[in-house]
Amino acid sequence: MKKPVFVYDTNGESLEFLKEFFEGRSSYNVTFFTNLKELRKKLKSDPPHAIIAGSPTCLDRVCPCETNLPVIAMVSKEVARGMRSVVKHGIEYYLLDPYNKDDLEYKLTSFHMKNECAETLYQEKEDLETVAKLTYTLSSTLDPEEVLYLIVRKISDIIPVTRCSILSISFGENRFAKVISTFESHSIKHLTLDIRKYPEIEKALKTRKSVIVKDAMKDP
Repeated sequence: MKKPVFVYDTNGESLEFLKEFFEGRSSYNVTFFTNLKELRKKLKSDPPHAIIAGSPTCLDRVCPCETNLPVIAMVSKEVARGMRSVVKHGIEYYLLDPYNKDDLEYKLTSFHMKNECAETLYQEKEDLETVAKLTYTLSSTLDPEEVLYLIVRKISDIIPVTRCSILSISFGENRFAKVISTFESHSIKHLTLDIRKYPEIEKALKTRKSVIVKDAMKDP
C-alpha cells in the first residue's frame, strides 16, 4: 500500500530534488501543494503519512503543532532562518541543502516504523485491558454456566455483533453441535444445530482455524 505524502514548498531547488526523489519510488503517493487553503483542507479530510515543508516560509504557514502529523523540514540556503523555524516548531527531522536522497528515505522510513510500533503497542494495550477485564469478570462467580455467559457477553461488548454464542461439539461428531451459551439470554441453551446448514462452522472444524465471513450473502 502506497504511503501518502504531502509536499508544501516554494523553493525551486528543493522542489526539483523532491520531484526527482519521488519519481522513481512506487511506495509513496506524493501530492504537491501550492495553495495553503487546499493543503489544510486535505489535511483534515485525508491526513497523510508525512508532510514535507520548506523552511522557514512554508513551515511557518503549516503550523506543525496543529496538524499532529510527522513533518520533515527542507532547509534552504537561508540556513539560519530555516533552522530557527525548525527549532521554533520542534521539528525532529530536517534536511539541509545540499539534499541527500538516502537521508530523506531514512527519515520517511523512520516515520513508518514509528507509526507501526505505536499501533502495535496500542493494540497490545487494548488486548491486555480486555484480558484483565475478562479475568476480573470470570473471578466473580464459580458457576460454569454463568462463566460461559459472561464470556460471550464480554465478547459482544468488544465486538459489535448481533449474536454471539459458544458451541459444543462431541468428539467424532460431524453432524450436530449444541449451543451451550449465548449472550442474548440465559435461558437459551442446549439448542441443537445441524452443522450442514452452517458452512462456516464446518470449515472451522476442518481447518482448525478462525473463519471470517466478509459477506454473508455471497459467501458459500
